[in-house]
Amino acid sequence: MDPNDPLNPNKATNTICLLGHPEPRSGRGASVRPAIFAQVFSGNAPQFLSLLGYKYNSEFVRKGYWLLYRNTFKIIVSQIYQLEEEGSVQSAQLADPQGSWVVQVSADALNQEQVPRMCEQLDEVKSLFEDYVELVVVDHAFLESKIPYS
Repeated sequence: MDPNDPLNPNKATNTICLLGHPEPRSGRGASVRPAIFAQVFSGNAPQFLSLLGYKYNSEFVRKGYWLLYRNTFKIIVSQIYQLEEEGSVQSAQLADPQGSWVVQVSADALNQEQVPRMCEQLDEVKSLFEDYVELVVVDHAFLESKIPYS
């Protein structure tokens, strides 16, 4: 995405996201898991992943906006799209006919000592959204990747 023209789809980029397994602790104000985000500025991201040996496990992708708040929080506002053709991101069609949006807020904690403070700050960010959207902690079991590796 071009910061000077963020809504221009011709300047959009792909982001590859690798999500690790979440910690099994319950009662925490956030799901804690390793995540690596890599922005693809040129080339074909799906073809690159294919060359690395990855295969499609799902026929859904997200399209939307990725914002940074306080240089700490990633706010991802996206819609879910379904692929009409396997592996063809260009064939993606909106999955929800009502056009619902998903809002995800995440923060980077570099070590375990920072996790409680990040959870507190996530609650503060959640309060900023309370008049617009409902942010909930997703149970880590729903975040599990069920990708069969061969």
